Amino acid sequence: MIRVFGVTAYPQLIQQPYRLLLRAAEIAGEREAALRLARVQDGRIADGMKLGRQWVPGRKEKADPDAGHWDLGPLLRHEEQLDRLARPWAHTPEAIERRLDAEQDAAFHKLFQAMKG
Repeated sequence: MIRVFGVTAYPQLIQQPYRLLLRAAEIAGEREAALRLARVQDGRIADGMKLGRQWVPGRKEKADPDAGHWDLGPLLRHEEQLDRLARPWAHTPEAIERRLDAEQDAAFHKLFQAMKG
């Protein structure tokens, strides 16, 4: 608890129920992850989308050194992990199902409107 809240808060925290201390530590971790996620996103934008990219050489054109593409997979995986830490409620199975249903409904509505003219 001292590592999370500091030495000065220890006398007040020791008097609190254990479950509240655990929840407060979880919230502090979520806040820290949200700040880290914001820093990563800001850094990526500031760097012109070059931060965290990895060069993947082409499979067919081995003689051509320019054949290939940039992959942002490592950065996106890192962002996803930070997002899971910062907003755990948004990654529950129920929340994911609601989000997918809303996306499918919106896509169907858009298609229906396009067909309707």
